[in-house]
Amino acid sequence: MSNSSLIPLIKDYLKQEMTLGNWDSVAPETLPPDPGDVKAYLAKKTAAAKKPDSKVESEPLSKFREPFKIGSGSKAEELKRLREYALGCRQCALCKTRSNLVFGSGDPEAKIMFIGEAPGEDEDLQGEPFVGRAGELLTDIIEKGMKIPRKSVYIANVLKCRPPMNRDPQPVEIDNCTPMLACQIRIVRPQVIIALGAFASRYLLNTKSGINALRGTFHTLSIDGMAIPVMPTYHPSYVLREYTVEVRRKVWNDVTQVMKYLNDKQV
Repeated sequence: MSNSSLIPLIKDYLKQEMTLGNWDSVAPETLPPDPGDVKAYLAKKTAAAKKPDSKVESEPLSKFREPFKIGSGSKAEELKRLREYALGCRQCALCKTRSNLVFGSGDPEAKIMFIGEAPGEDEDLQGEPFVGRAGELLTDIIEKGMKIPRKSVYIANVLKCRPPMNRDPQPVEIDNCTPMLACQIRIVRPQVIIALGAFASRYLLNTKSGINALRGTFHTLSIDGMAIPVMPTYHPSYVLREYTVEVRRKVWNDVTQVMKYLNDKQV
């Protein structure tokens, strides 16, 4: 068997191990997630490890934890308390593989909340959501398309830690992490949520439908007596991969509906 014929088999094996969360057992932690400049990647990871939010590898995983209780402080104060609570989370192995917690960012008083799936490499290294190429596109959608400053919206992910190699979130990770997202929603109390991509949309709406079936139409998230409109749309990463006029037009249609909803609400 030639070396070239082995490549598909190796790729399938590695994909399987990543999906099962066994990446650390088949490759060193310092291996870059994609082919590229190894020295540059390691330099970024070393710099990220020096940040105060970096993972604490010596702490054991905790099986049980007291749930976070929202207090009577301002939205900013409660989000700060929740972030500190999230920093102490050791309920799944992602706390050992992350470089930084990616909690969320933006205006605590935001009318619009964007929710994605999980942090990627750039987000993990910088500790902020949507800061890579997908983040640049999201910023353009917000500022150039919706004509509002990015800092005036609130952006978060379902997961607060990056899954190794950007694999899909596992059920235990979702179960442990999403109560913090629910608290973020309860604190911010946005007037509308834009779900970025299939995973976030399915999670928020508790459905197995695909993103093509969900996008373009408002759905409802019921939480604490609130009925928050949810507009699913394509994830910026998908838009970058499928950068066609049709895909961009559909995203524009989705965000236009959101802006019209907010404008009509103010009348």
